[in-house]
Amino acid sequence: RLIYTSNTHKNTHSTPIRLSFVDAPNEGTGNFSVDKEGSNSLGSRKLTSEVWTFFVQVVVNNVKKAKCKSCNKLLSATSNHGTSHLMKHAKKTCTMRHLEISKGLAKLGVKTELDESTTLELKEKYKEFNQEISRNKLVIIEIIHGYPLSIVDHFGFKDFVKSLNPLFKMISRNILRNDILKMHKDEKLSIKRLLEYNDSRIAVTTDMWTASNKKKGYMVVTSHFIDQNLVLRNRILR
Repeated sequence: RLIYTSNTHKNTHSTPIRLSFVDAPNEGTGNFSVDKEGSNSLGSRKLTSEVWTFFVQVVVNNVKKAKCKSCNKLLSATSNHGTSHLMKHAKKTCTMRHLEISKGLAKLGVKTELDESTTLELKEKYKEFNQEISRNKLVIIEIIHGYPLSIVDHFGFKDFVKSLNPLFKMISRNILRNDILKMHKDEKLSIKRLLEYNDSRIAVTTDMWTASNKKKGYMVVTSHFIDQNLVLRNRILR
């Protein structure tokens, strides 16, 4: 329930406006009030700290609280607690604020201007985006699962990838095909060198199966050997 009150005077000077709410969020039930000009029902001292750029002062059950403008979390705002914990929340803890600032950046994990005197470094979990790594991952899932090359043209797939990271630039089916062939060539050369420098004997086995989706028979040739560290290795040759 919203209660609007204002003091009426005969003069023309403006007066503070008070908004009162019932059942404050994050604090169960109780009285919740927000006052204009940074004042509150427990005192009229104006808030001058720069931390109030990121918070709004509220009163819950007659106790001062600072409400984060980004994540709506309530923190203590009493005079004996100071404001250092509020600035720490704005600079490091508030994930929602970090996401708001990082939106539209060309890269993640860079230093971002928070205000004129403060800089904010995004958390390590927001790693720097790398187009080549993501492109390589797309090639790998294409090879493992045998998806059609046309998947990169499917609207649903492109929309899904965009939701994961809008910075990724979708490649064409021709580029995907060339990437697959290049990876096959690189892996073939790598296995050839591995077997060439291996001193142990190599056992070769063959397996045959029929693909259920295409009803087509396949045969795979696999090499088995023990490397220099006495670890059994397996590599598909064909």
